[in-house]
Amino acid sequence: MNTSIIEPEENPPGWVKPRLLSVGLVSILCAVGTYVYIPQMAYSRTQQSLVVDLSRHEVQNHSVEVGAEVAPAATVNVESSWPNLFGPAHNCTSQESVQTNWGPQGPAIAWEMPIGEGYSSPIVWKDRLIITQRVADEEVIQCLNVNDGQPIWEHRIPTTFVCQAKYTNGPYSTPATDGEFVFVLSAEGVLCCLNLMDGREIWKKDFREEYGYTQRAYGAGQGPLIWNEKLIINGGGRIGETGIVAFDKSTGELLWSATQQDAGYSTPQPAHIHGQDYLFVLTYDGIVSMNPDDGAVHWEIPWRSPISFGENAVTPVIYGDIALFSSYGNGSICMRILPDGSYETLWESNRSLTSQYTPLICFDNHVYGVHCADHSLRCIELTSGKIKWRKRTDLKRATAVHVGNELILFGEFGHLACLQLDSNACEIKSQTEESLFDDSFCFSSPALAGGKLFLRNEKKLLCLDIAAKP
Repeated sequence: MNTSIIEPEENPPGWVKPRLLSVGLVSILCAVGTYVYIPQMAYSRTQQSLVVDLSRHEVQNHSVEVGAEVAPAATVNVESSWPNLFGPAHNCTSQESVQTNWGPQGPAIAWEMPIGEGYSSPIVWKDRLIITQRVADEEVIQCLNVNDGQPIWEHRIPTTFVCQAKYTNGPYSTPATDGEFVFVLSAEGVLCCLNLMDGREIWKKDFREEYGYTQRAYGAGQGPLIWNEKLIINGGGRIGETGIVAFDKSTGELLWSATQQDAGYSTPQPAHIHGQDYLFVLTYDGIVSMNPDDGAVHWEIPWRSPISFGENAVTPVIYGDIALFSSYGNGSICMRILPDGSYETLWESNRSLTSQYTPLICFDNHVYGVHCADHSLRCIELTSGKIKWRKRTDLKRATAVHVGNELILFGEFGHLACLQLDSNACEIKSQTEESLFDDSFCFSSPALAGGKLFLRNEKKLLCLDIAAKP
């Protein structure tokens, strides 16, 4: 590994002067892929038992009341920052005021630059942007100036990883930062803590060597979570109970470890419910509820995806005392967390709204997202799972940022759109006529900070100006 500070240049390599997107039409030459899989499962839970039958086509509705108000999870409250996957509140939500009526040509491009491969999403801390990418036989972590894309430093990790499926060779995991450190997980399971200012390596952990992590088809893609002074991750260790681990974020000291759950592709989700701190983790093997302070496990639910090469890749949704989990092949389960730490199931379905990897957004007691079976945009009632509307669009498996009462959608083929959040109708108020990217899929999530929207595919990084105009 090596780190190098990059002196600013007047025009750094790959930098492109600001310009406006040209107007044009795009033809989507892709058939909609669907899957049909009707699993039947039965399992017992630690604090209550329940038989789950996901083969039923109708939503099984157990309760319809919304729980009492609950304090939100601890978040990073820093203006102009998007410090981890899905933003400072871990729910794709931004408090910024932005411009969304950009028309068919799209927003103005502040700057753009070529980058390497990977599905990792950009993150931002004030004036610094972190992006990871695969270049030849190295994973490159770059720190850029958010205002012009000029490089500040880079850190390189050697890699020989090759994906067993027809997708990228990584990296997959999105970094996280607290303004002092940057935490990065490579496709081969090497976790690095870097100094945000200069990229120096502070500590690292090789999950293969130290904890017995074994790679599957896509390599390591789970996201790190910064919680208070801890760095928590679903490491997937097989040596002892190291499936989920917490480190001292400053030193790398192991603080606690729990379960033998293999690593999924989601990020642990913190929550503060009924006056208690919780951590919900969707692993490769199932769902885990635990105490983030000491790693004590409240309960576990077996929930491995039955799909070939299937992965649990959707970060849990927490809304008050309601927790929603979604799994490609299994469907979705919605539950209410009770004051004693147990839960009651509200509904379960594989027909309502099930995500493959794209985030689910909860707003005003409704959930918005992309259903993986037909790639349709959908809105459902949170507590019942009832479908309010569905619509197929050119966006396909779109990722999203929630701003006010709107969703900024970044489509699978590079289109940008804005959806009005309305549980009664699907209203797309603006959408680009052509893709913002020339080719290759767009599987990474956006980052929004300081009025700038950062988008990437496996060839290009874009900075779009969507700041609200006076």
